[in-house]
Order: sequence, then structure tokens, then C-alpha cells
Amino acid sequence: SGGALLIMCGNTTFVLYQAHIEYLSNDDIVDMIKAGIGAETVISEIRVAVCSFETSPTALIELKHAGLPDSVILAMVQAPKN
Repeated sequence: SGGALLIMCGNTTFVLYQAHIEYLSNDDIVDMIKAGIGAETVISEIRVAVCSFETSPTALIELKHAGLPDSVILAMVQAPKN
């Protein structure tokens, strides 16, 4: 949920909304793969979602040990940094 900020200037009131953005994380990807969601579906989600992945060498090793296919790990590495 987001919040709203009201700004009054003369006879005009401006309403600014702050949206609550949820970022797709490493844990989200691991959970989807462990739930049996196919790699192609997960990669499609990575391509359209706002992502915040940890892709350090240590994190990549952990992802591989968690059973993620190489194609999903590659999509995570290639995802825009947000």
C-alpha cells in the first residue's frame, strides 16, 4: 500500500501518491522454481517484473545449489538493475 501527500498551492490541490513497489528477489525465484513453475515462465516474469537480484559470485553459487536452471540464473544476471 502507498501513501498520499496533499500539496496546496493557492486554489489548487495536488495529490502525490507514493506507490509501494515490490521487487522480485532471489528468494522469489527460488520459491517459484521449487513450486514447480517452469523455467520459461519464471524467465518471462523476470523480464516484466521490477527486479532486485543479488548476483554476486556467492549468490550465483547459492542459486545453483538451490536447483535453479542455468537459463533462469542467466536471466537474473541480465535483468536490469533497479
